[in-house]
Amino acid sequence: KFVLAVLLSLESFLRSATVSLAQNTSYPGALTHTPKSFRCFLHDLLKAIGTNKMGLLAHISTYCGAKAIGLKTPRQTHVDIYHPRYAVRMLKADFAAGIEAPTLLYVTRNADGSATMTYRKPTTLFAPYKAPNLDAMARE
Repeated sequence: KFVLAVLLSLESFLRSATVSLAQNTSYPGALTHTPKSFRCFLHDLLKAIGTNKMGLLAHISTYCGAKAIGLKTPRQTHVDIYHPRYAVRMLKADFAAGIEAPTLLYVTRNADGSATMTYRKPTTLFAPYKAPNLDAMARE
């Protein structure tokens, strides 16, 4: 869930995509990016993770798991990414914040075929720790 890594390492990808940024009111402190196509967005996101030398720890889809047992759910996937440079800074700032890594991205397919990527803002993630160095990282 270490959103700072996503924002720093995937900035060019998000900037180049056709996205709108909105506050996700169903999940306080989350931001949502809505690009044009679920399949294309997910492909480009996974490519950007590799290009930016992030570690892809998980790419899990309940949709695929449910399909394997004969059930159907809306298309969605969890993408968990990590980079040790950011995690080390976070741990130095407050060791208890280690639970916030990796960065969790939640990508869902909308009824019109577009994708929505939701993640928690760093300021929201780190606020409970009341650690000035974490707050500084979140503001970056």
